[in-house]
Amino acid sequence: MRYRNPYLYFLVANLIAVAIGGGIYWAFLEVEALDQAFVWLGDFLFKYKGLAVIAAVSPLLCGLLVGLGYARRAKARRAREQALLDAAIAEASWGEGGGERAGAGG
Repeated sequence: MRYRNPYLYFLVANLIAVAIGGGIYWAFLEVEALDQAFVWLGDFLFKYKGLAVIAAVSPLLCGLLVGLGYARRAKARRAREQALLDAAIAEASWGEGGGERAGAGG
């Protein structure tokens, strides 16, 4: 099958592929239910270290192990950022009621 403009076909095919890939990426990024499954997988692999070695030899499972490490690091970073944001909000709300602090003592 010949196309009149193969460059246009290539561009459209790539745009479709990027849209599908981006949709899959976004869907997995927003799914919180998978967190428990990944935590269970990590705990299982840390318990049975021999299986972790076999998994590390397999390219697909190696990618999953690396992804698990990055996911844990990202969750910890998000938790730290949320704690800092909560602390900043609490500090700002405490600062708005400045009269309360001065009036409380006397």
